[in-house]
Order: sequence, then C-alpha cells, then structure tokens
Amino acid sequence: MTDQRQYIKPQPGFQTAFLSSPADIVIGGGAAGAGKSYALLLEPIRHSANSKFRAVIFRRTIPQIKNEGGLWDTSKEVYEKLRDLSGRSAKSTEQPPKWRFPSGATLLFSHLEHENDVKAWDGAQVALLGFDELIHFTSSQFWYMVSRNRSASGVRPYVRATTNPQTSGWVKRLISWWIYPDDHEVEDMRGMPIPERAGVLRWFFRHNEVMYWGNSIEDVMAALPEEVKSICRSALVKSITFIPGTLDDNQILNEKDPGYEGNLFAQDKKHGRRLRRGCWYDAEGENELFRYEDLYDMFRNKFVPSGEAYQTADIAMEGADMFRVGSWSGLRLEKIESWEKSDGKMIWENMERSAQEFKVYGKHIAFDTNGVGNFLKGFFRTAFDFRSQSVPLEVDGLKLNYANLRTQCAFKLSEMVAQHKLYIACENERVQQLIIEEFEAHKKTGQNAAGKLTITPKEEVKAQIRRSPDYFDMILMRMVFEIQPRKRSALLSPLPKP
Repeated sequence: MTDQRQYIKPQPGFQTAFLSSPADIVIGGGAAGAGKSYALLLEPIRHSANSKFRAVIFRRTIPQIKNEGGLWDTSKEVYEKLRDLSGRSAKSTEQPPKWRFPSGATLLFSHLEHENDVKAWDGAQVALLGFDELIHFTSSQFWYMVSRNRSASGVRPYVRATTNPQTSGWVKRLISWWIYPDDHEVEDMRGMPIPERAGVLRWFFRHNEVMYWGNSIEDVMAALPEEVKSICRSALVKSITFIPGTLDDNQILNEKDPGYEGNLFAQDKKHGRRLRRGCWYDAEGENELFRYEDLYDMFRNKFVPSGEAYQTADIAMEGADMFRVGSWSGLRLEKIESWEKSDGKMIWENMERSAQEFKVYGKHIAFDTNGVGNFLKGFFRTAFDFRSQSVPLEVDGLKLNYANLRTQCAFKLSEMVAQHKLYIACENERVQQLIIEEFEAHKKTGQNAAGKLTITPKEEVKAQIRRSPDYFDMILMRMVFEIQPRKRSALLSPLPKP
C-alpha cells in the first residue's frame, strides 16, 4: 500500500537552524524570502500533543496577520495537514484567529498595535511567545511580554522571533554581537551577519533596562555589579542567539517562483543590500535625525536673530528626571534652568517667575502634561498642552504622516538644526555634551504598522543614555510654535498660589 502521509519538516539551512536552537530567545532574520514566517509556524507543532501547551504569535496589527498570503493563510497550509494518531485534525477560528490542536493545545494569533496593549496580557501564562517582524514592535512591548513567558505545561518557556533588517533601532542593538559593526574597515561587510557567530549562544541578565552580557552564565554573573549580584542567581540568566537567513535557504520558494530573486535585484542599492543580503547597515545614514556637526554648531550659531519670547518646560517632581525650564527669544534658547527635586508649588512659582522675567505671553508657553505636569493646566490656562502621544498638528488644514506629536516635532527640530536656525546660549561644555548625547540618541525608525513615520521611543533613549532626555524634551516643545504659530495673548498675571 502506498504511504499517503505528508511530512512537514523544515528546509536545510536557516529553518533547520532556527528550529533546533536551544536558546531561550532566538531571533531569526535577514534577507527577504528566507522562509522565516514558515519556520515560526512550524515551532508550535513540536508541543501540539501537550494539552496544556499555549502559544501566541504576534504581529503589530491584526490586518498584518490577515493579509492575503500572510501569516494566517500560511498557517492554514501548515496546520490543516496535521493529524494525530487517531486521525483527528486541528481546528481554527477566525475571530480571534486561533488554532486548537486535537490534544487541546492552542496557538493564538494576536496583535500589539498600541504600546499599552501589553497590559491586556497581565496574568497570562504563555509557554511560547512568537513575534513575526520584530522590528515593528517597541523594546518595551517585547520585554514586557517576556514577563508573560511562563508555563505550567511542562514546557520550558521560550521566545522565537523573526525579523527583517533595520539600519538602527533596538533590535539591531540587541543582535549587534552577531553582525559586523557599521564602522568596519571593509565597507561591503558593514552590517552583514558574521558567519562564524550565526546561532552561537550568548547569555545575559537584564535589570533596570541594562543588559549584562557574557559568553556563559558564569561570565554574566562575574560581570554584574555588586548591587545587582544580590538579586541575581544563575537560574535568572537567559540565553539568546541570532540566526541569519537568505533566499538561498528557501529552495521551495526558488522552485515555485524562480523569478522572485529578480525582484530583489531590481531594488536600489540600499534596499537591495537589506532585502537580498540581509544587511543591517545603511551607508547613507538615512536614519539619522541629526548630524553631530550641526548639533555642535547649535552652541555657536550666535547669528540666529532674536524674536518673540517663549517658554518651554519639561516637568518632573520625584525620581531621576529633572525639571527643566527653557526661556527663548525667537529660536534662541537664552536660559536653561534645572531642578533635581520639585513640588507643585515650586514648579508653578518658577515657571511664572521665569515667564514674567522674559515677558512671555501665555500662549507662548508649552509644557508636558503627560504625567505630573497635568495639574498645571489650571494655572497656565492658555499655554500649549503638550502630550507626546497626541495626534500631530495640522498644517494648512492637512493631517501629516507622523505617528504622534513628539515625532512631528522631532522632524521639525531636525530641520531647524540642519538649517542652523537654532542657537543655545550655553557655555558649559558638560551640559553641551549631555544635550548632544540626548539629540544623537533619537533616530528615525521608519514607519509603524499604520504607515506613520516614527522615531526612537523615549524608553529606548532612556535605556541607551541611562537617564531621561530632559534637555531634548524641553527643546523639542519649542517646535509646536514653528509648526502652528499662535497669536499673542496677555502676559501671565499672578494667580492664587496652588
């Protein structure tokens, strides 16, 4: 009798390496067409006979899951063929997109479109976390969901992710050990995977957004500072690896669509390197918001003319953040005042004092109201209510293609800095370097799932520079008045003290 069974197995190369790695976290990625998503869909099958096994694969949005020929369609090609020893098949539901295997094991497809969507997973236990196109997620989303990576199924919790390259961002920084640096002496090797490191495990302990690395658990433990050693034990150290792949690893696609590689060759040099070769480097530096030379000149552009008075304030009370107030004459930042600790009364008094000193009209004040600054709205009633995640400002009645107000202002600030229209009156070289460091940490990060332009999230900047970018935020707010000029209103008049 002819064997009618069909066998589902990974292809040699990338898929086999991805599915055989013992690492706690495996990131597989690189060139287009390597079979990354298919490999991710094969991963849950190994535990499909475990009735308690639970897995989730995330895309940033639901439409990305349901796109024609995308993750959901491909899952049907894989799972509809599965049968257990009794001949029972896996069953699917469309809302939510989910597979239930005959044993009772489940695989859910879900999304994390918004930053706070992770909160819906509080209390969840997920043995296998999958991320398709990891660069579409923020660092905070990824690490928060890792906290949900736990299990009572007997399966050791683990994470599998696929990704295309990015020229800057948190994923590139996370896998930087596995790729050649951007300043490698051989330009053609910059950003390319290091062959001998592909699939090699490294170990880490992450605490307070800081990564402590080592080539073994013992290396990590030895590298920990004393205050961290007291809370870390060897069982908390995790392993991670990066496994690159290219179209050459996907012979099935090459056979089905032999002309696909021609589509990759048809790209310009920049995108061709990224999609065909899996390159994480961009020689043109397209993700830079600011050039160092232009940032350095901000403190030397004394020719910038004076103008109307403005005040911007980044509010903070407790914690490590600083309360900073900037007083402006046109685009000249004439004075920066900073306080380590403050209360509501002190913030209100200092902002009013500074506004009176520089004769700032009420509508020429902007301060952040995302957190503790919210209470100030009742005292500065005509000031601009700056909320980083709010919708971008309209220009001439047009809605612009930015993810949020913070991104819109960052792009405007980039324009002003590049055109040498901004002057910061600061002679303190240490403060100058802090400001430059905060500016340089902000990069263009492409587009989000909705096609909106994005920049480095604030939490990633904080992790990189080990503090909040208070100077940058205070300067950034000045851009709202360049994007949407506001008419004058009366100077601030004394109000009852809070």
